[in-house]
Amino acid sequence: MDRLKGAFYGLSRTLESVLPLDLLWWLLLPLSALLAARHLRPSRVDLPVRSLPRRESDPKPSEQASWRHLTEFQTHWWLLGWLDRLGQPRWQRRIEWQGVEHLHRALIDRPVIIVTLHTTSVVALAALIRSLGITTAAAPADQSWFRSSSRLRKVALAEELGATVFRRGASREIIDYLRPGRAIVLPVDHVQARSIDVACGEATVTVGTGPFRLARATGSALVPVLITSSGPWRYRIDVLPPAPQAHVESGSVAGSASYVVAQLLPLAAREPDQAMQTLVDAVIQTRSVVSETRSG
Repeated sequence: MDRLKGAFYGLSRTLESVLPLDLLWWLLLPLSALLAARHLRPSRVDLPVRSLPRRESDPKPSEQASWRHLTEFQTHWWLLGWLDRLGQPRWQRRIEWQGVEHLHRALIDRPVIIVTLHTTSVVALAALIRSLGITTAAAPADQSWFRSSSRLRKVALAEELGATVFRRGASREIIDYLRPGRAIVLPVDHVQARSIDVACGEATVTVGTGPFRLARATGSALVPVLITSSGPWRYRIDVLPPAPQAHVESGSVAGSASYVVAQLLPLAAREPDQAMQTLVDAVIQTRSVVSETRSG
């Protein structure tokens, strides 16, 4: 099986170099759909959602709708096999950057923690930021990145380009990595040990405190960024102004978290069908919320 995956990896790289990208997307679509089918569980058909936060009155999506959702999610993974080519003009023309100057300015004199939410295309975010020539690391929560042969090939390619992929919990290594001019992408809606509930309109969003504590420890800027898909291998990347550095330096997790959620959630709510389960679970509908910190 590993040999077969390795051969397909080589074939996909060859095809990417010679075929129009739209044609390649359609050629790979049946395989994306097949891979999606492995994760389809009829007993728990939850995605896509019609609103964020999800309303109790919203009907449950059909199995076919869930399959389409998971298929689209799979299509974004192919980009990780072509990390070294995403800076080419034909890829860059497929990306709509909004506010990227905020990121460039923040990187001049400090490291940057790019805080984001789980949309279906978030897997490609670090790669696309790296395509701008910015040294960008990632810290995937899914530890199969360090066991699966196909994912290990992508990790190896990233590290050949100088882009580190950290294991979750590698706090000391991440602190050592964060220097001015470098960035790391960290979703805030992946909750592990410690979290805080943040009110945003009629919603409460549970976010992990790790990225905010890490920013204070390293003097990093916190830059909210959201990626959404606008078509086959076409993306919109919204870069918002950094969180007030006074919040970061004072250790005000509540202040920084509230700012980040207020910037990102309205953008994510415009495209609720692109929310992953992690994001859906983190956003709860409520009318009156008092933020409180929890530790697990």
